[in-house]
Order: sequence, then structure tokens, then C-alpha cells
Amino acid sequence: MLIKIQRAMTMFSRLAALLRRRRRRPALNRVVIAQACWQQLNTAAQNAYPTEACGVLMGHVLNGTIYVAAVEITDNLMHKKDRAFAVSPVTALVLRQLTKGIRVKIVGFFHSHPNHRAIPSDNDLVYAWPGHVYLIARVERGPAMRQWRAWQIEGNPRQARELRVEICEGKSCPPV
Repeated sequence: MLIKIQRAMTMFSRLAALLRRRRRRPALNRVVIAQACWQQLNTAAQNAYPTEACGVLMGHVLNGTIYVAAVEITDNLMHKKDRAFAVSPVTALVLRQLTKGIRVKIVGFFHSHPNHRAIPSDNDLVYAWPGHVYLIARVERGPAMRQWRAWQIEGNPRQARELRVEICEGKSCPPV
């Protein structure tokens, strides 16, 4: 099992390196999440407690704003699920292939930090895909979600810049 996880992490790192070589994307300033997606994210994070929930954010970027229109909840491949997360690189590749030629793309990833702050960990900084948003939840015991924060991770050395998070309903969400 550990060898499979190491292979998956290596594959994920290689894919991230390929994305880093692509042209630089414009700076992002906020993340707008559809209400239905917001509910999915909260449920996934709370249900996974005390381990880290994770998944892929799908949507599009327009004028420095990321619009999240769909969420793909995935299994956490890490051995120590309470301290780290890993989305299957195969899942990410399949989603990229499925979205070729349409406006919806992988715009980021989400995961939870059980009983920890909603800021990128050292591991998050190392494995982050440039130009994508990282939505992180601080989850604690009980029904209350404590905090969601969004980050854009760029540069070498890696640096995280916080983005504003907004929830939209109905007509306030742009069409996909």
C-alpha cells in the first residue's frame, strides 16, 4: 500500500512540474462557489473528520475570479490521513481528459485540516499545482465548520496568497 501511495505522489509531482512549466496565469483575487458545491464541501469535510477530506474543484476562471461549479469528492490516498491528503493523479488526469473542449476545467483542490488552522502546510506548498486554488477547511469535533480559506500557491520558493471566498446562489452565479 505504501509503495502505491509513493508512486501516486511521484506521478502527482511530475504532473505538477509539467503544469509549472506552462505559461504563467494571471493573479487570482477571489473564489466564488455555487451554494450546492458549498454544501457538498461542508458535508465531505465534516464526514471525514478526524481524517482529511479531499477532492477536486471544477469550474472556470474569468477576470481573476475562480467560479466553482462542481466538486468531485475523492478518496484520500495518504497513509496518515489525519495529517496529509493526496488526490489520485489518475482521477485528476481523467477529469482533465473529460473536460477537454468544454469551459469547465480543474480550477483547484480542496481538503480539510482536522483540528488545525486552514492555512497551507509545508506538504501543501510542495505538492501544489501552480495557478490553481487550494480551498482548506479547519474542522473540529462536532457539527460546526470553523473556517474555510482559499489560497493561490505560486513561486519558488513556494508562497501562499489568500483569496476571498464567496458563496453564490442562483442568478448571482455566472453561467458555466
